[in-house]
Amino acid sequence: MKAGIVNFKSKIVNPWTSSPAKTRPGKRRNGWYCILTLAVVLLIVAVYFIALIVFAGVQAKQHRLLEAEPVQFCLVECPHFPWLHFRCAGVIFIGSAYKTSELSAGGGGTVATLMGGRLVNHATTDPNERKLLNVVEEMSIASGVPMPQVYVLQNERGINAFAAGHTTGDAAIGVTRGCIDLLSG
Repeated sequence: MKAGIVNFKSKIVNPWTSSPAKTRPGKRRNGWYCILTLAVVLLIVAVYFIALIVFAGVQAKQHRLLEAEPVQFCLVECPHFPWLHFRCAGVIFIGSAYKTSELSAGGGGTVATLMGGRLVNHATTDPNERKLLNVVEEMSIASGVPMPQVYVLQNERGINAFAAGHTTGDAAIGVTRGCIDLLSG
């Protein structure tokens, strides 16, 4: 290298291809798993205490009717709850597994359909939908990814849009009718 000439090319860091950026999504995912685990634990604790209060209230009412001795409020040794947290965690796990498999099977199109979206036909005659398809197509060409499916949420009048999917191959774009009508012109 000659004096006075700086090689800037070696100092450019591409956030999409450098190794720190490649490890960043994994770290984010681990953070979300920790938050999800904490949420499940807090949900189980909340269900436990709600059920404990309900059963204590029922027992207190029964004891008042029978004029028996007062009810003791038990936290750990309550006979009604030995498997409550396992049942609650099982329900959460089964529901999460079902939703994950449902969303994995269809990708972004499933999310858009669940949101009430209608797939936009490429031969549409609506000029605003045609503009939308052209914009999405131009953006996908410019970014070098395949064109995603485009959905319109007909009943939504607000200005909003979303992208969903695990990969670029199963991605879908959802756009509200309000966004199309109000921003096209």
